[in-house]
Amino acid sequence: MLDTAYDNYTSVDDGYDEEFGYYVTYIQKLVPSVLDKSFMFDNKKINEGFPYAGSGMSCAYSSDPYKTIMTLRDEDGYNAALGHAGLAPDWVVLGEHVIKRTVSSGNDHGPRSVTYTYKFSGYPIENFDMVVPNPKDVVMKGLGSIPELRESMQATYLEIATGFYIGGNPMDAAEAFSTPVFMLMQAVDGMAQAKALGVKEEKEEEEEEKRRKNFILLIVSVVLMFVPVVGEEVALAAGLATLGRTIAIAGELGNAALAIYDTVQDPKAAVVNILGMLIGVGSIAKVARTGEGIGGVAKLRREMTAADVAGLGSVFKNSDDKLQNIIKVCRQS
Repeated sequence: MLDTAYDNYTSVDDGYDEEFGYYVTYIQKLVPSVLDKSFMFDNKKINEGFPYAGSGMSCAYSSDPYKTIMTLRDEDGYNAALGHAGLAPDWVVLGEHVIKRTVSSGNDHGPRSVTYTYKFSGYPIENFDMVVPNPKDVVMKGLGSIPELRESMQATYLEIATGFYIGGNPMDAAEAFSTPVFMLMQAVDGMAQAKALGVKEEKEEEEEEKRRKNFILLIVSVVLMFVPVVGEEVALAAGLATLGRTIAIAGELGNAALAIYDTVQDPKAAVVNILGMLIGVGSIAKVARTGEGIGGVAKLRREMTAADVAGLGSVFKNSDDKLQNIIKVCRQS
């Protein structure tokens, strides 16, 4: 299964650089929308106590009666607001901005519309020199650990098949090694969906914005599957914090990806320790390939709750459900 998942990923991976190009482009296209909507004018968030730009800026009228001058007075509060909106501070600069709003109304003489133009100076706008870290670095480093994991799985299988697997239950090996396999399968599924979504034609603005957010979330979810493999330190260097911000850009659409993000960056999470014990990641030592060592990994896997499993994605959950049914039958026989 690991070989199949790996081959499927490398097959889907063909053209991934183009998909990352979409990822960068979509984030850049979403930044102005986020600034004008959820960052500056989201009354719901303001009422719920979230920091927002208004808490860090003050306004004054200029000599131009149609322009408002905005002044940054609380940089910490402003940056916190950017974070809640899913934006990195260096993605945004303060500059000239114009917002137009058209109001439609009607009277006895028929329908009419009026367009209002609002001018701002010192308004948060997109930084056209913004740089989005390449998340492929995390994926490629994670894939580099697959050959070692494959050798460990093959050696364990041979020992079980020839009766030399001493001091452990073969079912433990199945549970222990299933975790990285199912995570790679989940990544393959996400990458395939991202490729399919990336080639769709431009649609109506509102629908297109939702599609861009879904695409970004798919890419982020793929990358997050590899974070436990490379370790948090490597992932942070490759832009893990940025992935967290981009999840926030998607708002409620990103709830599932946020759950995965919270899991893979938690050093106490079972899945983080399972991957660490199987291949050795960061401060987590690789366990001996013995009944006791593999049994310890399997124990961690069995301690994962149904919510933990479901939180890693539908492909992971469905594959694990099938495995657990097989294990249940084998234990009864």
